[in-house]
Amino acid sequence: MRLLLAVLAGILLVTFPLPALAVSDNVNVTINVAQVLVVEYTGDPVIMFDIGYDDLIEGSLGIMNSGDILWWANIAPWMISVERSEWQTDDGDPDFEFWLQVKYGPPDNDRWVTVLVNTHPDAPADWIFSEDLGLTTGHGVIQGVDWKVKELTWDVQPGTYWCTVYFTIEAII
Repeated sequence: MRLLLAVLAGILLVTFPLPALAVSDNVNVTINVAQVLVVEYTGDPVIMFDIGYDDLIEGSLGIMNSGDILWWANIAPWMISVERSEWQTDDGDPDFEFWLQVKYGPPDNDRWVTVLVNTHPDAPADWIFSEDLGLTTGHGVIQGVDWKVKELTWDVQPGTYWCTVYFTIEAII
């Protein structure tokens, strides 16, 4: 009987689970958060234009260097697009829809791009590409956002017009 108990005790001792020794030497842990993209416009998102008779004669009206674009991205390539709401007015022509254009960068840049209404069935105009600017992951500032209203004619009533603009930074897949 003693021999049988000794054998059983030995079997239990061998099969009893013991805490494992975990070796954590040279372990690399990688955390990957995909597509963290943020863009911030430092100007006022409500773009206002006080259109007068001189602007109607000129056919356009501009606001220069009205803000910068701050961007953060952990992936590349990416693009920044811009959309707008429909025009609103209290004292102008509520039925008139004229073009809003935008450009960025130094004053001698003549690359104006039309900003589409965000309810437009087509995609918004893609106007800033990381590859064009030599930008990759990280963060930075795109300076000097300019606005221009075009196609002003005598059909337009002078007054204050405004719309809200929306910036989006997207990964190019």
